[in-house]
Amino acid sequence: MAIDDDQQHIGRFWTSDSENRVGGVLKLRSGRAPRVELHDELTPGFRPVNDAEDGQWRTLGPANDGPHVESLLLHGEISSSPRAVTLVDCFTYHRRFQLFGEGVSEQFLQARYALFGAHVESQDLKFSGVRVRLSSLAAWANLEGFSGTQSPGAKASLHLDYETPEVPQIKLHNGATLRIVPTIKLPVSVTPDGVSISRSVFVEITGAPSSDWNGIDRSYVRPLRSFLQLCTLRESMVDQVEVQVGGNWIRLVASRIGGNALANQTADSVIRFSDIGIEPLAEWLDCVDDLGPTPAVVSDGITGSQDTIETQLLELTTVAEGLHRSIFPQEDRLTVDQAENVRLIVREAIKSEPSRVQDVVNGRFGYIEEMSYPHRLRAIAKEAAVALPEIAGRINRWADAVSTARNRFAHGTGRGVKEEETDELIGLIESLRWCLTTVLLLNCHTPAQVIADRFKSHQRFEHYTAQVKVSLPRVYAE
Repeated sequence: MAIDDDQQHIGRFWTSDSENRVGGVLKLRSGRAPRVELHDELTPGFRPVNDAEDGQWRTLGPANDGPHVESLLLHGEISSSPRAVTLVDCFTYHRRFQLFGEGVSEQFLQARYALFGAHVESQDLKFSGVRVRLSSLAAWANLEGFSGTQSPGAKASLHLDYETPEVPQIKLHNGATLRIVPTIKLPVSVTPDGVSISRSVFVEITGAPSSDWNGIDRSYVRPLRSFLQLCTLRESMVDQVEVQVGGNWIRLVASRIGGNALANQTADSVIRFSDIGIEPLAEWLDCVDDLGPTPAVVSDGITGSQDTIETQLLELTTVAEGLHRSIFPQEDRLTVDQAENVRLIVREAIKSEPSRVQDVVNGRFGYIEEMSYPHRLRAIAKEAAVALPEIAGRINRWADAVSTARNRFAHGTGRGVKEEETDELIGLIESLRWCLTTVLLLNCHTPAQVIADRFKSHQRFEHYTAQVKVSLPRVYAE
């Protein structure tokens, strides 16, 4: 069942604890949460507010609808295959009442996610396996398997063979198994115009510690997307997700899932699976939790951010500090004992000063053991330079320029971006994004030579290196 386009599925629906079945339409829209429009009410639209003393009259108010008060588990049977569907964590977002005359009341609900192919009895579902298909995965994996022979002549013939390629699997630190799974869509489509054979490629993770959908999404689905975007330098949509329930694989549909998996499968991939193998992907999944929001911010920006220059600069400079803390956790100017000794000396020296003065001075020494922000930038640039020595130009000047721009917008010392500053600030943003991309890839053991060879031969990086020499001459001029 594809969800590339809007789809509607007629069916009957009921709550998991009731036999009252109501007709309706399940609506799926690519990238959106599943919704169902019911032609009658499953839950009452009104609730009693108070009763009269004589019991003859009752005041009614609207039902307590909404995501903060409702969490319904709906089962359904739809007209398409697979027929069974479970809608998890549903809430009512709209009702249409028929108070007088003919007609029925309608109830409109939205689910956090839907499961196709099973009726589950609990909303507290835990999954130990997930399969994910992404729009750029096939191009990145670039797997073999097809071969053919052609016989020329009056009775020309074509013989096509497919053998599932052997792809290595690897264990993650949490005990889960990671592998790349190619699947052929059967039956083969034969028309008067020719033959069509379709193959999909999934990343499959099995034997993982049981987790709910939010945990699976956070630990595997989103990191897979960000990794592919760093490798391909293009947007990668999560097109299809399957989860393991009771040993069976069933389809899961939720917001942010859906797109066209065929859109990028023939597009050029910058760093491919054949360049690096499966180990960097496994390392990425193992360490991505420690990197905070950095992978998402950097990879989403690669695909073309619509944010303002100020927003992009603040986002990247903020996650740069977090990335340095994650990669170099032991790098401080002073030990904990040395820093505390300095603070004791300072407190003793100013103890006769007014309390406000003491608070200001003590605050300035609160993090004296930590590296300065420019130092963190220099460390990131030096790490990126392992693969791309020219990436940050003159590193000290680059770090100072980035730090000055950050302070300007973070502390409100600048009043917007002047037209003549635009190219310089865009140059700083692009340079920082390339540095962070390189460091993230190095951190998951992507070989430095692979990064150097593939980036330097890519048109986008060539354009960047040419542009920053013009926009940031003090940093990049030869």
